[in-house]
Amino acid sequence: MDEVAAAASADYDPVAGTLLLDGRGPQGAPRVEDARVRVTADHIALTLSSHEMTGRGHVETELRAEESSARAGLLDKGQSARVNADRFTYGGEGGQASYSGAVQLWQGET
Repeated sequence: MDEVAAAASADYDPVAGTLLLDGRGPQGAPRVEDARVRVTADHIALTLSSHEMTGRGHVETELRAEESSARAGLLDKGQSARVNADRFTYGGEGGQASYSGAVQLWQGET
């Protein structure tokens, strides 16, 4: 799956290389996704060249199950995992994700 972004409103700045997603549309909240992860939030800002991303407001992340993926030791890479929070920051290719505000992490039934 290629990267996909959707929102009711999108503001693309080719000079800065940024994409701002805002507003709920027929497909729901603004979202960015690829084969490994799906992120939805009320507002998403994405830097296209580095894949750095921030989200705020009702952030929901699904880390999809993938045999070849690397995950933190407490997560089973063979199962999808979910994270909900108020805010999210992703450092880009190979970077770390940080969540803040009412953070919940779970996998399977736990």
